[in-house]
Formats: sequence, C-alpha cells, structure tokens
Amino acid sequence: MSKSLSLIEGFRVRRFSTVNLSKLCTVLENEFKYYVDHHKELYEKHPEKFLVIKNDAVIGVFDTQLNAYTETIKTEPLGTFLIQQCNPGTQSYIHTFHSRVFI
Repeated sequence: MSKSLSLIEGFRVRRFSTVNLSKLCTVLENEFKYYVDHHKELYEKHPEKFLVIKNDAVIGVFDTQLNAYTETIKTEPLGTFLIQQCNPGTQSYIHTFHSRVFI
C-alpha cells in the first residue's frame, strides 16, 4: 500500500513524494531487530559510533550521523538501511521524532 507524504502549508497541501510505508517499516524493523539482538557485541566494538545496518550486517561505522548518511547514500538506496547510534544500555531503543510531514 503506497501513501503520499504531504506537507501542510496553511490550507494548501503540497504532495512531495510517494513511498510504500508498510515495506519501509518492515525493512527498518528487521534492521533494528538486528541491532537490538547484537547490541552488546556492537557496543563493545563500536561505542557511541553511528552504525549503518543493512541485511543483518553492519555495513559502515561513522563518527557522525551526517557522515553515515552522506557516505552510505553513495552506494545504497534510501530506505534500505538503518543508521543507529550505538549507545550503552537500552537508551537508544526508543526515539521520538517530530515532523511537519503529514501522512
């Protein structure tokens, strides 16, 4: 099922892209599950680093989220990988996102 992402500007709604949200969420769920399942060993190897995870593997390790993003999009399509900061404990398991995007 595809849904359009729209940005509300006053009373106008401007469409700017279409994505398959159910497929995207499933991909990211699998990548995040890998992170959670391997958290202890990942944190021992890469404390506080930004990991790029795809297909049950770490494909990149970076000092900043921006570097992780800019380097990974050179070789991987958007929506096919997860960038996750490797923090101690469970503090990195929960994120709150604020957006002006209307779905």
